[in-house]
Amino acid sequence: MTADGRLDPEAAAAILASAQPIGVRAASSISKVPLIGHSPRGELVALDMEHTWWLLLFVSSTCQGCLDLLSHLEEGGRFGLGDSDVVLVLRDGDVVEAPGVTTLIADDVWQAYGVSGPPFFSLLHANADRVVTEGVAWGVASISEAVTRALAGQPHNEVHRFS
Repeated sequence: MTADGRLDPEAAAAILASAQPIGVRAASSISKVPLIGHSPRGELVALDMEHTWWLLLFVSSTCQGCLDLLSHLEEGGRFGLGDSDVVLVLRDGDVVEAPGVTTLIADDVWQAYGVSGPPFFSLLHANADRVVTEGVAWGVASISEAVTRALAGQPHNEVHRFS
């Protein structure tokens, strides 16, 4: 250690080399499953489940409650996350896109995440084996608040799943 109580560079490097990821606490009983589907142009899309955060927005072009979420995305809003962290999840036959956001068309993802209809969101983390937080997407503010809480390690669900 240095005189001011810090680790010297060699000691810090040794500790970092042996560090293990800390699991992220989940608030949902829904297991994380692979995100595989296709783009609106028909290309195969398989998202990296080791990516730190994924905010899945289950939306539809016919969903009135989705309009403010889509406007937020079109204006560059990302609910406190980065461009590559937000995914629009659609059902077959629907077409919705937002600049800089991945669009995944996959009916089986809706089923796997227990989503019966839009607007809904699920937040995933690479170190969690379950959904970190999820809920009805009541609007930009409610999703942003849920993401902020989860990023601070305090996930909360409004959806209570029964096994």
